[in-house]
Amino acid sequence: MKTGIIDIGGGLKGVYSAGIYDNLIDRGIKFDYYLGVSAGAANLSSYMAGQRGRNSNFYLDYAWRKPYMGFNNWIMEGNFFNLDYVYGTLSVVGGEDPLDVEAMKKTGKEFYAVSTDAMTGKPHYFNIDEIEPDNLKVFNASSAIPVACRPQRVHERFYFDGGCSDPIPWQKALNDGVDLLVVIMNRPVDSVKSRQRHLRWLEEKLRDYPNVFHDLVVRHKLYNKELAELIELEKKGMALRVGPDDLCGVSTMKRDKMAFARLYDKGYDDGARINNFLKQKGVL
Repeated sequence: MKTGIIDIGGGLKGVYSAGIYDNLIDRGIKFDYYLGVSAGAANLSSYMAGQRGRNSNFYLDYAWRKPYMGFNNWIMEGNFFNLDYVYGTLSVVGGEDPLDVEAMKKTGKEFYAVSTDAMTGKPHYFNIDEIEPDNLKVFNASSAIPVACRPQRVHERFYFDGGCSDPIPWQKALNDGVDLLVVIMNRPVDSVKSRQRHLRWLEEKLRDYPNVFHDLVVRHKLYNKELAELIELEKKGMALRVGPDDLCGVSTMKRDKMAFARLYDKGYDDGARINNFLKQKGVL
């Protein structure tokens, strides 16, 4: 039975999945297939590499540094999140907290990061072979929230956040042969998305990327459709949704150390649900 795990991301709410992955590492739980969206891709990579505690460093320490994020970055450079700092300065080989890419690859398992092609608006799935110790641009591409970040260049094309075009990519996992799926939601599991706000402003800001703007217009419909279909998979026993019952005041771009710590703890505790699910299915 091929097992898979998806992390749909959610900016700073990813501190929840940081707790989950530390729990799974403590239990020695691994998967055959890893698929991440936005910050979820970065968090999954640390988990896949077995780097316990690395994810929480980004939320409880690095996120408070001026180069990491902030409106000053956005005004000066066009990026609220300084993706080159997060996935470059901090994370590449020789950086302060490098991702162990070689450990990821030694697992022999599949890894994908979802992004959105800036010109076509279609999802693009980067694979593990496109990640190198000194080049983590794949994560820049997957995490570049439109308007909050400029599109990111990888292989001569430009990309935005994967959540624009495939927010809950369960179908990709099933197409790749996954039989049993765990999906980390980083929000209450039954929460539906509302229509995107400030559309006129976004249309002006994304005038060079009309297909990405269209993605944002219909994103709530796609998210809610994929969520409804995932719930049906769960009813069939093929999937498990894991999300916090409360976000503890954490949002996509809001920093609060105490709230982060509470949400991390919720994630760590909820890791037990994944353990129980896999045991019930005879995987562990």
